[in-house]
Amino acid sequence: MIAPAVLADRQADQCLFDAIRAFVAAHGHPGVTRFRDVLDQWGSEWAAVEPNHLPASDILACAPTAGRQETAALLSQLVEHRATRHWEQSYTRADGRVG
Repeated sequence: MIAPAVLADRQADQCLFDAIRAFVAAHGHPGVTRFRDVLDQWGSEWAAVEPNHLPASDILACAPTAGRQETAALLSQLVEHRATRHWEQSYTRADGRVG
């Protein structure tokens, strides 16, 4: 039997993955469409990871939701699950890439 917390994590990850796939499928920009093949070949194995909340992810809740439906749907899923997913920071202000 799968523990309820693990099942909730897996379901949250699946919701996010589905939202990303829908966003990519509906988006026509070449920078986005190049991810279609990758997502289609992603596989079905899932591994739990410990949540790692970054305060910067809270900014997502302030993002405007007007515009394309698939963008709003993806943003909604990111906002909903921002405190319970594993976020990583790839660069910092000290790197000089962000103002």
